[in-house]
Amino acid sequence: MIRRSLSLGVALAGLAAYGAAYADGFEHPDNGTVAVGRAGAYTARASEGSAVQYNVAALAGQRGTRLTVQLNLTDPNLCFDRDGTYADDGRDPNNGNARYEFNGQEYPEVCLESGFLHGPGPMLAISSDLGHANWPVFALGLYGPHSPEQLVYPETVTTANGATAPAPQRYDLVSRHLIVLFPTFAVSYQALPWLRLGGAFQAVFAKLQFTSAVTSSGSETPSTDYLTNLDTMDPFTPAGILAAQARFSRFDVGLSYRHSGDFEADGEVTFEKTAFTGSDLLEPRSDAIVYAPQNPAARVGVRYFHPRASADAGDWRAWDPMEDEVFDVEFDAVWEGNSAFDSLRIEVEEDFLDFTESLRTSVADPEIVHDWKDTIGFRLGGDYNLLPGRLAIRAGGLYEPGAAPVEYTRVDFLAFRKVGFFAGATYRLGGWDLSVGGGHLFGSPRDILNGKTRAIGPTGPSDFVINDGEWKASLTVISLGANYRF
Repeated sequence: MIRRSLSLGVALAGLAAYGAAYADGFEHPDNGTVAVGRAGAYTARASEGSAVQYNVAALAGQRGTRLTVQLNLTDPNLCFDRDGTYADDGRDPNNGNARYEFNGQEYPEVCLESGFLHGPGPMLAISSDLGHANWPVFALGLYGPHSPEQLVYPETVTTANGATAPAPQRYDLVSRHLIVLFPTFAVSYQALPWLRLGGAFQAVFAKLQFTSAVTSSGSETPSTDYLTNLDTMDPFTPAGILAAQARFSRFDVGLSYRHSGDFEADGEVTFEKTAFTGSDLLEPRSDAIVYAPQNPAARVGVRYFHPRASADAGDWRAWDPMEDEVFDVEFDAVWEGNSAFDSLRIEVEEDFLDFTESLRTSVADPEIVHDWKDTIGFRLGGDYNLLPGRLAIRAGGLYEPGAAPVEYTRVDFLAFRKVGFFAGATYRLGGWDLSVGGGHLFGSPRDILNGKTRAIGPTGPSDFVINDGEWKASLTVISLGANYRF
């Protein structure tokens, strides 16, 4: 029996989604309808239930019992026009070994096929002081990273001569279905008249289904391609948040720090033939464990508020920004320790897999290097109360650097340098605050000539680069939310 070595690394590259769940390579600003309208400039204010993400210390200012229900809809757009052409010598083993019709054709541009309905992002939170004005405020929340749940690219494309060909980005990603949830228990206390402190515990759940192509020959030959399907789950990873909020005259300052344990995801990887793969090949599978480091994150915000003449800025415990302020402006800086996510590691249970009746392939335990870097993003936003206690409008803008180096650009994340502009409004009706927000992120185009992302071949990275070409990305966000004060 013939033996050959095959790395599973390309199947696991999508697990960067686990490591990047909170980073600006994967997550895009931001959760929470009010926060979206302010471009995420919300750490120093955090005046409703999305404080479970932005600043749990701010919950101490939300007296009584309150309920928050919010929904983000995200429309990502990423297009990749890969440099080069399909090889001239490709042969179709399922058609008498005839030449492929797409031989020598230029790679066509590919774009994301997923949109607003591919993975809405809900946020739920309930908080209460249990009827005691001097007690801490307790809160339960459930939300996830603000990112599209699904990314879907074409598996095949049509070339200029009308031939059906394998998609040029297939070695990076065909599809990704990601579910990450942050069940959160938080507590916040007004420690001093000018200071609030808070903390939270999170029991993180993560599940990823990921499909991409691998070349079993080491060359870009469609007849030896496989689709690798990875299905993994980590039902529990602990994470914690510490936060503070302080008032100094007409300024509020907010601080928040989040730290998570590393993911250890169990699952399996299976190999599936494509429409171009030789019919004599088998479809093996193996159990696997993936280890993904998690990055810490911190945010700091400073806001100026202009109180109404009738408001007492020193009476912070009962402060209502929509009722007591004319306007506010906030500036936030968000640090992501992405350098913690330098690589992924996988342990494959099977030492050998059978790809044909006579071909037994040894399976290595790969380490997938991403070489991400720490980033600091900035947000600027604020509210203006058109009708005190009734109608507020808001707007903001942001800047974020990309976590991934240019030479490691991939289609699995919109990890580009980004600027964004957002707006929103809240209308108060009795105990209800009804909000809407939205905006658009513009990604900086990339023209890559010396990329370092390679397809995975029999013994590791192949000789051919798969990310040279022209890249462009953008993202549109719409958010709807309701907050109720019992």
